[in-house]
Amino acid sequence: MSSEATYLDDILAAKRAELETVRPGNTSWQQLDALLAELPPCRDLWGALAGGHKPRAIAEFKRRSPSEGPLRESADPKHIASLYVAAGAAAISVLTDRHFDGSFEDLRTVRAAVSVPVLCKDFIISRSQIIRARQEGADAILLIVAALEPPMLRDLHNFATDLGLQCLVEAHDDHEVERAMAAGAKIVGLNSRNLQTFEVDLDNIIRYRPDVPREGFLYVGESGIQDRKDVRRLRAAGVDAILVGSVLMRSEDPGAKLAELIAP
Repeated sequence: MSSEATYLDDILAAKRAELETVRPGNTSWQQLDALLAELPPCRDLWGALAGGHKPRAIAEFKRRSPSEGPLRESADPKHIASLYVAAGAAAISVLTDRHFDGSFEDLRTVRAAVSVPVLCKDFIISRSQIIRARQEGADAILLIVAALEPPMLRDLHNFATDLGLQCLVEAHDDHEVERAMAAGAKIVGLNSRNLQTFEVDLDNIIRYRPDVPREGFLYVGESGIQDRKDVRRLRAAGVDAILVGSVLMRSEDPGAKLAELIAP
């Protein structure tokens, strides 16, 4: 594989094939209302990221990456998530896609172990996936602009919102930032990894910060954050939150590494 675009294309193709085998039936709003009545309310990702010392941290649990290989294959999600929260994480992101050795069991375990919001990070392309995420305990979901045509992005964002979920909508450039906000996104992520070259450039997070209004929106920097110097640069640029995973999962003590990154 030569680029992340290939990884993304392959993962999306696998996800479509996976969904084809499930073939869920149509769920009526009456059925959804009954389902929601049985579930606890979602925790407030916006509130968790909007307050406190910036940037707030969304700490990620994942055992491996398709592009980076194994990170921490035997990791215990309850243990890691607890370390994250003790270190000051405002929210936890959990990979549920099999390409990351993730599962909804991991998400359920984390949700039960912590009191902060839990983000279901997957490659979401259908309403059925959003229903599943809500059932399994997600408080928020990731939507990737590059994976969805504008009408579908807006539809899935609105559908998730109707179910009580908040959405982190991930962009990679200024055009995708515009598409994210046009779809209704209020929490906009900028992934610093170039989908064509696979290179990481934190300057992209800083470069596109002015594209997202500071009032009524939150801006999240994603990918490539390695040390306190990186975090200080993003803080100076007015980034509201960071999503950080690989550097934590590789660390001997993920909690201590997170505390080091976000220290004032």
